Amino acid sequence: MNLSEHRAGDAITFTLDGDFTFRDHTTFDHCRVIIESGEIASAHFDLSAVRNVQTTAVGMLLLLADAAEKQNVRLSMKPPTGPARRLLALCRIDKAYPLAP
Repeated sequence: MNLSEHRAGDAITFTLDGDFTFRDHTTFDHCRVIIESGEIASAHFDLSAVRNVQTTAVGMLLLLADAAEKQNVRLSMKPPTGPARRLLALCRIDKAYPLAP
């Protein structure tokens, strides 16, 4: 998985592409560090270019949602397409990350 970020004031967008797997936990932990820094008010995750999401990655997303809630950071997500989107829908990820069109 590749991860890039763009900051605009107190908002940040994380863009992910490729396959989101357990191997990405160190890279994805960077998002948690930023969210827990107290420097941002909202975080948007663009997963539209993610091809595959493993269940361990779903767990990482949910742990990050817990960290965001503790810091009062608003989350949103542009979901992936295809099977990756179906997996996130089955896991009810929209309860933690409001989905953007």
